[in-house]
Amino acid sequence: SGKWQKHAQKDLYPFNFVPYEDAERIMTKVIPLFDKDGDHDSYTREFAAAAPKYEALAQDAEAKGDKEAARANYLKAYGLYRTARFPCMNTDGKRDAYKKSQGCVMKAWSFVESPPERVEMPFKGKPGEGDKVVAYLRRPVKAKTPMPVIVVWAGIDTFKEDNLHRTLMFFNEG
Repeated sequence: SGKWQKHAQKDLYPFNFVPYEDAERIMTKVIPLFDKDGDHDSYTREFAAAAPKYEALAQDAEAKGDKEAARANYLKAYGLYRTARFPCMNTDGKRDAYKKSQGCVMKAWSFVESPPERVEMPFKGKPGEGDKVVAYLRRPVKAKTPMPVIVVWAGIDTFKEDNLHRTLMFFNEG
């Protein structure tokens, strides 16, 4: 029993939205590969491979009009892809998992009353840094007065999509 199990059982970082059964199965398989054989990509491969099942369940639920089940399953797929790219995007597999996690999390959030809006701000950085900064903006639908703005950013092992659920309490309180 390791620290990862306690986090996975309680839906804690970095296992947010990852079904415990999947985390247990995957971690039991990859720890020996990672530790003994040095197969560091096994972690990414196995977590990413578990996600499509939940994407398919989400798409099926969405087609049937069950938004709650669709959202829950997109979040599970997001959690698995997100964990696959953890802690940082230093391989092609992790970069691919991150892109897939973005698609799943945005799909999950599309079912809420006030979904996040992608905002791109011009940016003039060094070569290779890109030409824009991407953020997500959420506006309360029923706000009767101007609302304060909360700016949240992440560190090396968390990304902006991870903060959508972490900031929900502030959003709900106004």
